[in-house]
Amino acid sequence: MKKLSFRGEYINPVLRFIYYGSHRRKFLREMAIKSRQNELFRNKFDKDTENIIAFLVPGADINTGKDSVSGGVISIASLYAETEKLGKLHGCKLIMCTFPLEHLIFRHSTFESAIPIFRFNQLTTDLPNLKKLILHIPEFMVSYLNSNISIRQRNFLSNIPDLQINILNQNIRLMPGEGIIRSLRILTSNITVTTAHVKYCTEAYRKEFGVPLHFFSTFASPENYRFAEYREKENIVVLSPDDEEKNRELMQIFKDEFPDLKVIVIKNLKYEDYKSLIAKAKWSVTFGEGLDFYFIEPVFSGGISFALFNELFFTPDFKGLSTVYADYSSFKKEIVQQIRQLDNEQNYNDCQKLIFQLCAKYYSKEQYRKNIAAFYNGQYTYA
Repeated sequence: MKKLSFRGEYINPVLRFIYYGSHRRKFLREMAIKSRQNELFRNKFDKDTENIIAFLVPGADINTGKDSVSGGVISIASLYAETEKLGKLHGCKLIMCTFPLEHLIFRHSTFESAIPIFRFNQLTTDLPNLKKLILHIPEFMVSYLNSNISIRQRNFLSNIPDLQINILNQNIRLMPGEGIIRSLRILTSNITVTTAHVKYCTEAYRKEFGVPLHFFSTFASPENYRFAEYREKENIVVLSPDDEEKNRELMQIFKDEFPDLKVIVIKNLKYEDYKSLIAKAKWSVTFGEGLDFYFIEPVFSGGISFALFNELFFTPDFKGLSTVYADYSSFKKEIVQQIRQLDNEQNYNDCQKLIFQLCAKYYSKEQYRKNIAAFYNGQYTYA
């Protein structure tokens, strides 16, 4: 996880500009971005705006000026889009901002998105009459919030009459502890947590975090993907980029046992290109969270996904799937024979259907939208 606190960002700016090419490029790049942000901000908002829902996202790489594609950021963009459709319910205008002190971007470039991205200080400086603000923050950014905002910004936020901070818990392993969550009370007592997975939306976590907990789910649902039948598939297996060591070992196994199998590690792909790839691939392997987009999205694209069972993300019923292994040792021992058995239309379709049905049980667009509406109605899963 990258560090978000840029201490010294404003120390010796002239020296930085002279000696560091990356800072010269950033300065010139961000001049243009700020100009576009300022013009659009004036068109979208006025100083009398009172109600805002804000989504904070990571910024750009200092060298390339580009954003990094991730399921978490795509999920936030989806939440923004679904929230925008509920304008009559919440009565707020929407804004997406880079996290304080992050390098600026104007729009995401690694996936299709028309959402403009503003600077955090535009939110806290140019909307002086805010009465209501719902601030959605990804879980890994929460611990940096207090140290990355200025005293003036802190005072501005704490003086908003109706301020709600919602922590987007998209990965339970990145969630801050109860102490960090409690530290947000310097800004507001209205703190909530929303989750991407049902496995960590429980009464136990409600008690651990000490704030209301609500289940959002994610945008991943069958309607969002092109389902390709076995006969349309190519002899391709895609690997998640999470574990390089396991990937190297698995690539050697596949090379020895399946010389005609094309092995592709997902890396540096635009999201739309990734979706096209998984629609063609027969197989997918993830060594990450287990029940992640590298597992779910290939399944909704007609593929068969393999993973190691991770109790933090998988519900117990996934243990019944033959492609979800208890440990890596079993995986290495059985994966070759299993692929050989499944690589015909009947067996492939039977296996794929079981995985598909189980994933579809938990990832429904209709339920996702209902869950988001319930949040803005204050109807939390665990209040």
